[in-house]
Amino acid sequence: MPVTSSHAPHSSHVCWWSRNRLCELRWDGRALSGSGIDGHVLEAACADAEACLVMEPKGEEDTTLSVVLPGLETVSGHLHDDCFFQFTSPPAVLTRAMIRSILEHLLVRHTGLAADLAEIAPGIAEILQQQGQLRFRAEPATLEIALESQRRTLPFGARRFRPLGFIRFPNGAARLELPGPSAQRK
Repeated sequence: MPVTSSHAPHSSHVCWWSRNRLCELRWDGRALSGSGIDGHVLEAACADAEACLVMEPKGEEDTTLSVVLPGLETVSGHLHDDCFFQFTSPPAVLTRAMIRSILEHLLVRHTGLAADLAEIAPGIAEILQQQGQLRFRAEPATLEIALESQRRTLPFGARRFRPLGFIRFPNGAARLELPGPSAQRK
């Protein structure tokens, strides 16, 4: 079975999100934000993107984030309560690294599996840009990660997450499976 990156995130953070085996990402065209994602996951994502993460505490629950990427591009962000983050105008390499790190975190923490998720991260980043919001749920009984999305066109109170697909791990390799013709992505 393939092994996770050497930067695999390990966290003991416990909150509503972790108890429900969930993480969520949102993209509004300007910022990448998420829920259920702690500082260890952010650190692992930055290491995978070959970036330096600077975390500066601001009070008891808030942290200012600065990510310095190769080429000295800097991305600013914010972490609240070691669970909610936002990066302003992140480049695609950081978005893909965040997706990979989140999935590795869910996979290792809730299923005990280890797999290389680099090949499916670009496809999930594309879906995130189209959908605007993705929720990832670890399913320990079936050893998979469920993807769910919301329709942005509905009024806020009418929005509900709906199943979108699964990340499955046949023979230890990650495979993104979406319903419909030719929907399987590797």
